[in-house]
Amino acid sequence: MLDLADRPLDELSGGQRQRVFLARALAQRADLLVLDEPFAGVDARTEAALLDLLTELCRDEGRSVIAVHHDLRTVRERFDHAVLLAGRVLADGAPAEVLRPELLEHAYGLAPLREETDQPGARAPAGVAATDPPDGPGWTPVTTDGGQDR
Repeated sequence: MLDLADRPLDELSGGQRQRVFLARALAQRADLLVLDEPFAGVDARTEAALLDLLTELCRDEGRSVIAVHHDLRTVRERFDHAVLLAGRVLADGAPAEVLRPELLEHAYGLAPLREETDQPGARAPAGVAATDPPDGPGWTPVTTDGGQDR
C-alpha cells in the first residue's frame, strides 16, 4: 500500500481503491467496522488475505465486522452466523441452516441454489453481510433486502 500513498484516489484501480478504503477503516482502530462490499474489485488472493486479516481482528482483538458480501460459498466457508432478511427476518443462525435452498428461494424468488455457487447455472444472490454472532466476535453473514437495490 505504501507504493500507492502519493497517487490520487481517482488514479487507482477498483481493487487498489478497495484496499485503500479498508486500510483507512483499519487505521481508525474502531471496535466496529462496517464495510460495504470490501472485496469488490479485488482478486481471489487479495480477498482471502483480507478475510484472514478481518478474521484475526475479530478473534485476536475482539473487534466486530459488518461487511456486505455476495459470494455464498465464502459465506458458508468463512462466516460463523447468518441472518436472512427479505423485508423481515426469515432465518437466523449458522450459515448451513440459514442459507438453505428453500429459504434463499423464498428470499430471492430464485430456483434453489446448488451447493457450489460457481457451477454452471448456479446463482448467488446479492446482499450478504457479516457481523458478530451473539456469543462473541466473529463473522456473521447477513443477506439483506432480497437482493434488491435501494
